[in-house]
Amino acid sequence: MLTRLTLAAALASLQLPTSLLAQRAAAATATQSSAVCDGSEIRRIERWRDVGGTLFVGTALVDLAAVLSVPRDPSGAQVMPRRVRFVLGTAPVALAGYLIAVNAYPHAGFWRRTLSRLKVGETTSADVRTCLHRPAVATTTGTDAWWTYLTSRPRPLGGGVLSAVRLSFHDGVLAEVRQTEVTHQAAGHGATTPATTEVAERHHELCIPPAP
Repeated sequence: MLTRLTLAAALASLQLPTSLLAQRAAAATATQSSAVCDGSEIRRIERWRDVGGTLFVGTALVDLAAVLSVPRDPSGAQVMPRRVRFVLGTAPVALAGYLIAVNAYPHAGFWRRTLSRLKVGETTSADVRTCLHRPAVATTTGTDAWWTYLTSRPRPLGGGVLSAVRLSFHDGVLAEVRQTEVTHQAAGHGATTPATTEVAERHHELCIPPAP
C-alpha cells in the first residue's frame, strides 16, 4: 500500500510541471496569435524616411543659403558661377534624399501579412498601434474609433490608385476591416463614394455606426 502511494505521489509530481508547461505554452501561443507584428518594419521605414528627408531638406537649405550669400554688387558676378557649380554638385545628394524618402514605404507583402493577422473581436487597438504606429487619419466618437492607413505608396505627382485600409474599433477591440481604393481620376472629379472592397470575414456582430 505504501509503495502504491509513493508511486502515485511521484506520478503527480511529474504531471504538475508538465501541466504548468502546457499552460504556459498555451498562454504564449495565445499572446503570439493576438499580436499583429512587433513594429520593427515600420520603425525601419520611418528611420529611412527621416534620413531621406534630412538629406533633401538639409541640402536644399544649404543651397539656398549659398545662393542668398552672393553679394548684391558687381563682385557678385564673379561669385555666382562658383555658387551655381556648388548647387549643381549638391543636387545628386538632394535627389538621393528625395528618392529615399519617397520609397520608404511598406511593400505590398508586408500589408498582406499584416492584414491577414488582424482578427475581428480579438485584435486590440494597442496591438495595431504597436505594429503600424500612428494612422494617417484617426476619428474617435465615444468608445468607437476609426483608423485609416495608406497601403499603397502615394505618388508625388498623383495618378494611379491610392489604396487604404480602414479599421473600426469598439471599446478598443477591432470590429471591422475595410479596404478602399480611390483612383486619381475619381478624386480629381470630386467623387464622394470611392469604390470599396470589404475583406471577407472581417465583420463583428456589433453594429458600428458610420464615421461622422
